[in-house]
Amino acid sequence: MSQNLAYWSHQDMFHSINSYCDKNRILFSLYVDDMTFSSSDRISLSLIGGVKGILGKYCLKINNRKTRKYGMNDYKLVTGCAISPKQEMRIQNKHKKKIIDNLSEKTPNYPSIEGLISYCQTIESIFFQTTKKQIRKRNSVKSD
Repeated sequence: MSQNLAYWSHQDMFHSINSYCDKNRILFSLYVDDMTFSSSDRISLSLIGGVKGILGKYCLKINNRKTRKYGMNDYKLVTGCAISPKQEMRIQNKHKKKIIDNLSEKTPNYPSIEGLISYCQTIESIFFQTTKKQIRKRNSVKSD
């Protein structure tokens, strides 16, 4: 509900930003309140200034601590996933590490691991499929 509210309460602003980006041949993507700007050309500081101007009209501003710039050949971290240089969505390494670390614990938290694997599978559908099946089998044996 709050995600919808975040969008609808600023719908006019997001449309203004999208129009501004269209005029400048920049792809604007939005997930809740995370904005991403993409281009095959270098994104100029004037574009960022233009977006800041639009935000200012709505009494909002960019959080500079959360602002990232990536090169064409970099993996881009965007709202819980990584986008490869080939434009493919990938799971962030921190999520993989969290699963492996949890599995390595003396008493792994299987429901938590299964939940994180399910989340990762929304990005890469075949991620840890066998592990997830083994966890489900283990949990069904415990409940018998």
